[in-house]
Amino acid sequence: MKPLLRILVVEDSEDDALLVLRQIKKGGYNVEHERVETAEKMKETLKDKTWDIILSDYYLPHFNGLEALKLSNESGIDIPFIIISGAIGEETAVEAMKAGAHDYIMKNNIYRLVPAIERELREAKNRAERKLLEWKQIQAEALRVSEEKYRYMFDNISDGIFLLEVTEDYHFRNLEMNTSFLALTGLNRDFMLGKLIEETVPEETANIVNAKYRHCVEAGHPIEEEVELDLLTGKRIFLSTLIPVRNHTGCVYRIVGITRDITKRKQIEAALRESEEKHRILFRDSPDAYLILIDGIFVDCNQATEVMMRGNRTQIIGLPPEKLSPELQPDGKKSSEAAKEKIRKALQTGTNTFEWMHRRLDGIDFLVEVSIASLMLEGKPALFITWRDITRRKQAEEALLESEERYRQLVEMSPDAIAIHQQGQIVYINAAGAKQFGAQKPQEMIGKPILDLIHPDYRDAVIQRVEKTLKGKSAPYTVEKFIKLDGTIFDVEVTAIPSVYRAKPATQVVVRDITKRKQAEDALRESQLFLSEVIENSGALIYVKDRNGYYELVNRKWEEVTGIKREFTVGKTDEELFHGTVGKEFRKTDTRVMESGKVIESEEILEDATGKRFFLSVKIPLWNKNNEIKGTIGISTEITERKRIEDEIKLKNEQLIKLNTEKDKFFSIIAHDLRGPFNNFLGLTEIMAENTPNFTIDKIQWIAESMRNSAANLFRLLENLLQWARIQQGLIPFNPELMSLLPIVNESLLVMQEPSKNKGIEISCDIPEDLKIFADNFTFQSIIRNLVSNAVKFTPRGGKISLSAKTTGNKSVEIAIKDSGIGMNSAMVNNLFRLDVRTNRPGTEGEPSTGLGLLLCKEFIEKHGGKIWVESQEGNLSAGKAGGTTFYFTIP
Repeated sequence: MKPLLRILVVEDSEDDALLVLRQIKKGGYNVEHERVETAEKMKETLKDKTWDIILSDYYLPHFNGLEALKLSNESGIDIPFIIISGAIGEETAVEAMKAGAHDYIMKNNIYRLVPAIERELREAKNRAERKLLEWKQIQAEALRVSEEKYRYMFDNISDGIFLLEVTEDYHFRNLEMNTSFLALTGLNRDFMLGKLIEETVPEETANIVNAKYRHCVEAGHPIEEEVELDLLTGKRIFLSTLIPVRNHTGCVYRIVGITRDITKRKQIEAALRESEEKHRILFRDSPDAYLILIDGIFVDCNQATEVMMRGNRTQIIGLPPEKLSPELQPDGKKSSEAAKEKIRKALQTGTNTFEWMHRRLDGIDFLVEVSIASLMLEGKPALFITWRDITRRKQAEEALLESEERYRQLVEMSPDAIAIHQQGQIVYINAAGAKQFGAQKPQEMIGKPILDLIHPDYRDAVIQRVEKTLKGKSAPYTVEKFIKLDGTIFDVEVTAIPSVYRAKPATQVVVRDITKRKQAEDALRESQLFLSEVIENSGALIYVKDRNGYYELVNRKWEEVTGIKREFTVGKTDEELFHGTVGKEFRKTDTRVMESGKVIESEEILEDATGKRFFLSVKIPLWNKNNEIKGTIGISTEITERKRIEDEIKLKNEQLIKLNTEKDKFFSIIAHDLRGPFNNFLGLTEIMAENTPNFTIDKIQWIAESMRNSAANLFRLLENLLQWARIQQGLIPFNPELMSLLPIVNESLLVMQEPSKNKGIEISCDIPEDLKIFADNFTFQSIIRNLVSNAVKFTPRGGKISLSAKTTGNKSVEIAIKDSGIGMNSAMVNNLFRLDVRTNRPGTEGEPSTGLGLLLCKEFIEKHGGKIWVESQEGNLSAGKAGGTTFYFTIP
């Protein structure tokens, strides 16, 4: 059995293909085949599989045998190609053989197929063997030449080559080096050979190169590095390639080094990078469009190109010029043909400049001036193309012709006088000019000497202006006086430019009668001066801002109040001039004025070193001639003193109301709380006066004690009332000093011993002996007496009162007075220190209470810089429910 044949059959008929394959199988071959009938399928099959032979019909519906042969040749694979056809002519067969077909067989001679295949397979094998032999001969010759070249190269190459021995302790010994290496390093060969690196170069250099060599040994493969060394020849930069050489055990025992002095190259590279960066910036930032064209395709462009084409570079790169052009150029030529012609000329002559109609990516056509320069890029011919948009220039040229006609019409129709004079005489004047000088028609002015029409005071200036224009210079507008034909003098505004009249230098003048304007300007100037004086000397702040809040004008008062000079203010906003919320509030008011279109009056606040200053500001919308709001006008009058007086009156009113309230409370206390003790005292004295002879000693003793108690209660009430009145008048002296707390508390408790003893109340004191306070002796004892007196008053018989003190973290002493009395509910606790709410009640045995003592305590404690608070639980003595109150206060 013969070997397997892999056959690609190019045939549109399945039956014809099977006929061919059957004939091959008869020849004893196993066949693996694939049938294709289109060029696309044949390309895919040639790419994906390997074939021994291709059998192709000549005529196929979609392509033919010659096209199939071309595809086979383009694949680059040497595959025998045989054409099989039933209707091929001799000329066609010869053409196929010339194109590379190995044989052709008519379908009626199909018996020739197998021998033809075997022959072509042998020929293909022979071709392959010949190619292999030729390749080996070439390789052998190349090896011989290479060895000779290597020896010559080693001796003569400009690169330095050296050979190192790797010692057991990883040091490196010089074994060989070429002449170039010695020249590069400035070293001596006899001195180098056989010595270690550190024996031939300075220690710093030896450390650097030894580190590189060790890295090469450890890596086990060639390495390439740049190294900078300070040698006898100076500081040099080398590009070194280190190649490890292994012995039969696989260990690195040699290093071959190839080194090249790249000092100049690095310098050139640095200069080249700098140059490239400059050119890159020029290319990128040029206002003209720059493009690079290679092989008829754009390969690069700058930003100006993107702007000009109204797209991005990805839409431009890869396109030919005609794709960015309309189909036809303005001259009617096709863009594709015209572009090739322009490019061909540029390649032939080196440059080409012309006008071209391009089409932007949005479909808009525009005219450009194209400059092409040929150059070489990476070995390829390329074109550097510059586009300059001349659409406007062309439009300007076209407009110029129109402009000249319009100019003529404008001159004739101009309301200003336009005249041309030459050699001191008028040679042209329009109708308005003739009328301006009092002539009936322009002809009356022709030939008139110009100086006869000029006021004597201005004739020298006119002569100088004429001389200036004859030198090609224009004269700016000036205000002068001219004379009409009837002798009337009138004010004019005149300018002059160089001109040509009938091929000779002349002067063209434009004259405008400004007599009425001058009168209006004088009136306006006087009005503006008056208004400016009013604004500048106003006692109010006057300022003008534009729609965006930028100051356009401020007066002197504004500068005085704000302390900001107008040259710094103009062009700034409130947010830039005033920090915090001030500027934002000013801007809010301005915005309201512009949005509403109405005048808004408001109070505004400005803070400076003296504090807050108040202003009554009137903001007025500023309208332009189009009835649009273009900004605001502000007039601000300072009302700080008025506000101060108003606030002072308000404060006095509040103090008066408070004093009236306190007075009412004071009189209420007097009316209510003094009535009871006095009634008791008067009643007892009346009893004594009427019935003393009938009383026993015990009865008299009881009446005397009752009178003493009533007198004592009256005294305490009057003492508290007196102290309260003196506090309100600021008459109580206050002299705080450092003192021990325990002795002053014990002294204050002496007066409370008898009242507490009468009710069987135990008073305890838990205060450290070394605890000191900074307080006024008199007012502090008053605080202790009032709080302990309250505790005794509202504690039932047999109760307990405790005093304690401790230091706190904020350098103060906290004092607590706790009782086991009847306590208070939350409403009473909340209103305890309010003068306008009655919280007083009798004690557990009917002792009178005004509530004034606690108010005195609060005043005295706060005067010391402390605070007072209370915790209480309401009890019910009849129900056996315990209660109690603890007063806390702090003293420094």
